Amino acid sequence: MPSTDGQSISRETAYSILSKSRRRRLLALLFEREEGSLETFGRKIAAKECDEPPSTVPEGIYTRVVTALVHCHIPRLVDHGLVEYDRETRTVSLEAAARDRFPFRLTQGQFFPPAN
Repeated sequence: MPSTDGQSISRETAYSILSKSRRRRLLALLFEREEGSLETFGRKIAAKECDEPPSTVPEGIYTRVVTALVHCHIPRLVDHGLVEYDRETRTVSLEAAARDRFPFRLTQGQFFPPAN
């Protein structure tokens, strides 16, 4: 299990975290909003994948996105100390120190590494 003791996340680990589009989109949404429901994030990510408004995303695609978030992407972000997930309320939130620990910065919906 990765360290979550307050140390910065390495660039290599950050690239690995951002390598999957659903995880990258979820993290970007959390950097912008800090907290939200799994359903809201699932709809927004599915809408981006389908290039449709969230309200018109086919239910099957939405279900696949939410399933992948719950079983793959959220646990990975939790393991790295970037997010918290409340299974009872199905709420995802950004950890308080996530912005300080994550080496990339979010600008206009995209992550960029530091200039050095």
